[in-house]
Amino acid sequence: MTTTQKSNRSSKRRFRRSVIILLFAIVLGGSGYLYLRLTGGQTTESATGNPLQTATATTGNLVLFASGTGTVSPAAESNFGFNTSGQVKEISVNIGDRVDAGQVLAQLDDTDAQIELAQAQEAIDKLTSAVAIATAKQTLADARINLADTKKTLDHLISPEVLYWEEKVADREQILADAQNAAQKDSSDAAKQKVTEAEVSLKYAQDSLAYFQKEYKHTYIPVNFTQYQTTRGPFGTRTEAVQVEDSATGELVDLVYPPTEGEIGMARADYELAKASITEAQTYFDILNGAGIPDGATGANLVTYIKTKDALETAKYNLNATKLIATISGTITALDFNVGDLVSSGSSVITISNLDQPYSLDTYLDAGDWGQIQTGYEVEVTFDILPDLIFKGAVTNVYPMLDTSSPRSTLVRFTAQLDKSIPYDLPAGAAASVDVIGGRAQNAILVPVEALHEFGSGQYALFVMENGKPQLQVVQVGLQDLIKAEITSGLSAGDVVTTGVVKTR
Repeated sequence: MTTTQKSNRSSKRRFRRSVIILLFAIVLGGSGYLYLRLTGGQTTESATGNPLQTATATTGNLVLFASGTGTVSPAAESNFGFNTSGQVKEISVNIGDRVDAGQVLAQLDDTDAQIELAQAQEAIDKLTSAVAIATAKQTLADARINLADTKKTLDHLISPEVLYWEEKVADREQILADAQNAAQKDSSDAAKQKVTEAEVSLKYAQDSLAYFQKEYKHTYIPVNFTQYQTTRGPFGTRTEAVQVEDSATGELVDLVYPPTEGEIGMARADYELAKASITEAQTYFDILNGAGIPDGATGANLVTYIKTKDALETAKYNLNATKLIATISGTITALDFNVGDLVSSGSSVITISNLDQPYSLDTYLDAGDWGQIQTGYEVEVTFDILPDLIFKGAVTNVYPMLDTSSPRSTLVRFTAQLDKSIPYDLPAGAAASVDVIGGRAQNAILVPVEALHEFGSGQYALFVMENGKPQLQVVQVGLQDLIKAEITSGLSAGDVVTTGVVKTR
């Protein structure tokens, strides 16, 4: 910092101090309309002859609070009804009863629901019986035989080697696709290596397929599809290839009938169908033996099974819906139906309130106290039916909008909860006075608020009497109410401060 800068700052401080002294001088020389507010205040003579009003800094406690009213409210409350329509057959509770979550409270006539469940259970029992399982096992065995037959047919038409490498190419294409997808999410060397390995493996399978496809044309077809005939001669029977004249060369050549594209196509379709059938048969057999239903599973038998199982679950739900079941633990505070009444699905017929301790309160303050409350602030509660006792708690929620439901006033609504249980059972709605503690200073140095002079945002000074003369002192101020202020630094207990002048005639 330069010398000029230091000089400027010192000048500003002297100017500000001069302004404060000037303002105080105006106060001293004014009409003297401030009066002594603190009992026991002292007076002394100002420079103008008017007596200065003074007070001694004391040690004490200062509490900032806003007062409101509230009522005991349930920590949780549930209004609900039956999940189906029907006639009330039985009610098991009364208002005031304590119930637990999951407890059956009432029952509708469930005759039809019982019949529906019995029919659905019978249907699923048939599908999962020993006979049904044995049938599914036989279906699976037949599917395996059919798969072997269709594969043998396709093997013969295109050669076992070609079919083998076709399937290997398809498998390795999928492996490569999976590795590439994984590498997009994982850029590690290990992921890249898997892609490279999959590419090499696929290339090998493709080369092998190409080789055997050539062999198929040049070797496999002549060997397996040349037409032969059997002739009888003086020396016995003889089998030889049928020969025909080549239209291009005029030479005799063996007659060959290779499989047509149509024949190969049908064989491929039969083979694919056989593979799908065995998958469906295996899946269904596993499900009947307790396995879960895999994603994407298909099959007519599976569709029937799922529909039947869904019907059973629906029947169970419908039967359970005839019961009124407690959604929370608590006390029955409202019961709006009787035995024999017809009730509709979803209509609220009962209320359970959780009045467990520590008690919660629904509370209101005047709108002017909006800035005096925050979640977590301490509260002190006095119940009207326990007027001599004070209970402590905390603010748990402040509603973000002012409550304008009252035609006479606008209010701040908040909830609070006591810190611990109390040895008294209170009813819901029990009225209480609630003080929200915005701040608390213990054994603090306190002065009258009239002694403070604010010369900046949050910056204060006061005048301390030294040798009968007021001396300017900058102080740090903590909590303030309408009467007193907490001094956190710059002042000691016992110091005498000025608070204005006493009016004289």
